[in-house]
Amino acid sequence: MKKNRFWLFATGLLLVAAGLIVVVRDGAKLPVVSVVAVDTGPVDSYIRITGTAKGPNDVPVIAQVSGIADRVAVAVGDPVAKNALLVGIASDDSVARVNSAAASRRMVSEELTLHETTLHGLRAVWQAGGEAEITVRNAETQLRVDQARLERANAELSAARSQLEHYTVRTPIAATISAVDVRQGQFVAAGKVLMSLRAAGPLEILAKVDQADAGLIHADLPVAVSVNGSPAVAEQILRIDPAIQKEGNTNYLAVWISARSAGLKVLPNQQVDVNIQTSSRASTLRLPIEAVHNRDGKDYVWLVDNGRLRSQPINCGLFGDHFVEIRSGLGAGQPVARLEGKALREGDAVDLADNGARP
Repeated sequence: MKKNRFWLFATGLLLVAAGLIVVVRDGAKLPVVSVVAVDTGPVDSYIRITGTAKGPNDVPVIAQVSGIADRVAVAVGDPVAKNALLVGIASDDSVARVNSAAASRRMVSEELTLHETTLHGLRAVWQAGGEAEITVRNAETQLRVDQARLERANAELSAARSQLEHYTVRTPIAATISAVDVRQGQFVAAGKVLMSLRAAGPLEILAKVDQADAGLIHADLPVAVSVNGSPAVAEQILRIDPAIQKEGNTNYLAVWISARSAGLKVLPNQQVDVNIQTSSRASTLRLPIEAVHNRDGKDYVWLVDNGRLRSQPINCGLFGDHFVEIRSGLGAGQPVARLEGKALREGDAVDLADNGARP
């Protein structure tokens, strides 16, 4: 009898503990998710890039030799006449030759000065009878050798300096400086673009579209351009370069865009914001893009049934910048949970935020 009472008491304790566990679990704070309703509206996709204002006839000025830019004679916006000096480049070899020739001339000049002083002293001693005439004659011969060496050193230094002056870059046309990509004292490699010249003509905008997006670009796409956060104005694609170009580690497609709007105040080489609309659905079922998730290559949304999450497969169309087109799997007005980064699973219990879109 006592044994039976013990088991009854133990069983009662277990039931009480279980009840406490249920109470704690039921009283726990559930994850809160917001919901958003499927609606009808536009879905637009854009390529957003930074463009640069260029002249249509921009002429690149390219270094023909490697060396130090010891002079940059112009700045952006400067008008230049044909054959005007733009950049002086001192090549490494040329500078080394000048420095070596100058050092040699300095050494010879110092030796000449020393030997002139020595000869002057020897003559004075010889005239006083304290030195042999042959010593004076040898000193005079040495001085003539030093003078000949100095003449050669002067000629070598002049030739080295003359060769250094040959490395100058001059403008091939009368134009305006639209870009300067070199600083005084900077090392430049042969083939580097030093600056750009702009002949007379309207500005255009160069947009470098990443190679991955190049297949989306064609001449009829709408384009909006803005400068420094000002309201965007409509422009158009003028031309598209026929081949992909390489710049460093980046491959890009050069797209040239008009800059004709009176509201677009842009200067040569100024950066602008370019939005190219690549796709658009005027009116379609849609959801905010963050409400859709992908699993195993398929698109899903989360529905909430009786306080628990249920995964719903859907068929998506165009993915825009903010919305995604819903082709099937959902209806207009149907609420969908927006997890907002929460890591939840099928069947998890959730609470709904009071945002006016409860199911």
